[in-house]
Amino acid sequence: MRKELIRPDSSQIPGDDAFRFRHLLIRDAAYDALPKATRAELHQRFAAWLAEHGTSLVELDEILGYHLEQAALYSAELGTPDDALGSSAAERLLTAGRRALLRDDSEAAARLLSRSKDLLPSGARDEVLIALAPPLFLRGDFAQMRAAVDELKASPEPRSRAYGIVFEVSAWRAVEPSLVVTHGERAAAEAEATFLALGDELGLALVEEARFDVQWVQSLSLPAHAAVLAMREHARRSGDPSIVKRSLLRGYGILMFGNVPIKDVLPEVERMRKAAEESVEIRSAMLEVKGFALGLQGRLEDGRKLCAESSQLLAEVGNRLMHGSHAHASGTIALLAGDTQAAVEEFRQSVNELEELGEQGFRSTSLAHLAIALQAAGEPDESERAAFASEEISAPDDFINFALGRTARALVLVHRGELDEAEAIARSAVEYAFRTDFPLVRADALAALSRVLRSTGREAEADEKLKQAVELCKFEIAGTSS
Repeated sequence: MRKELIRPDSSQIPGDDAFRFRHLLIRDAAYDALPKATRAELHQRFAAWLAEHGTSLVELDEILGYHLEQAALYSAELGTPDDALGSSAAERLLTAGRRALLRDDSEAAARLLSRSKDLLPSGARDEVLIALAPPLFLRGDFAQMRAAVDELKASPEPRSRAYGIVFEVSAWRAVEPSLVVTHGERAAAEAEATFLALGDELGLALVEEARFDVQWVQSLSLPAHAAVLAMREHARRSGDPSIVKRSLLRGYGILMFGNVPIKDVLPEVERMRKAAEESVEIRSAMLEVKGFALGLQGRLEDGRKLCAESSQLLAEVGNRLMHGSHAHASGTIALLAGDTQAAVEEFRQSVNELEELGEQGFRSTSLAHLAIALQAAGEPDESERAAFASEEISAPDDFINFALGRTARALVLVHRGELDEAEAIARSAVEYAFRTDFPLVRADALAALSRVLRSTGREAEADEKLKQAVELCKFEIAGTSS
């Protein structure tokens, strides 16, 4: 202190004195001057002291994990690896990573859990990999997730292999969506047999999530909802708060786009409110669902404001996947408000964000929405390009993409006067739309077909298709039809 290298500081440990270096450069110079063996010893001694005296610290696991990790790494560099030390560090970082995921910090969770994994040898880190796969997915780190899945599937433990199988379905949804429908149910059934034998409720919840994915890729909200309800029950039985939260999030897309009238959506939003107090991601979902519902009811500015708040929350917690797909709701409300340029910008940004991640499942749908927005904005050539780009990367069973993209293409062809081709494409859009159970997708396709038919002078048939579209909109908005 006499040389003014350190100064007194407030202590986080009651009853102890604390000191701090006057500058970070002084601290770093002092640390760098220590031999690695001394560093390892001091890190380990400090961790032992803190474990005894710092039990009230909220970040105790993060701090202990760091110091034990440093001690383990320096010991390994010196040729004296200490497996027990590495395991202790990994356990602390695992606990810290799980806590980060609970507070919706997927970026911190992925970082902490990856460090935990790296401290353990292959074959001894299955529990860490099981915890790591979900935040890697949310962060859009699909290559690392693929590596985690492959390691789990290669494990000698049946339980670990089963987790690898269900996580693989999530990976398919992002980067190989065509495999979800063709292989997803078989994968879910295989994992389910193992989890049932073990009584693993967390694993069974993930099995139902895989079944949800199979249905949601096809835009079938009713069987998807059944899977979500089953997932929630297994999540509740597991007692794991992270899977309980995840099961709540799985249902919010159904509330916006599925076969659920708005009169039933808003009460469900209120039921989400308590969970939203404890989870930023659930709060974001609640705002998005409510914003979409208000927009459909004509309260467009209120709806857009809530959607914007939702998007900002996702950006803050680093959930890149949900943020990238957020435009599916907000861009649709912008279109309803007549702000076609804003809709184009939102969908284009969504496409770019998801492309940067190497994601295909949501991106193909963003491209289809972009085609609709570009057509409405008077950019037919770009609209057509976006529609074709969507189909090129879509899974064959991702029916909504073909419905939206061909709806846009039909209207582009009407603009060009190619009426025969426009009718064929419009009817194809309707066929795809009715493979989904999304009322608004069906309504949009029927309205486009009506417009095509009217262009050919078939007024009565056009009126009938438009009437069907209106009935679907009435159901979505009011839950009734005349």
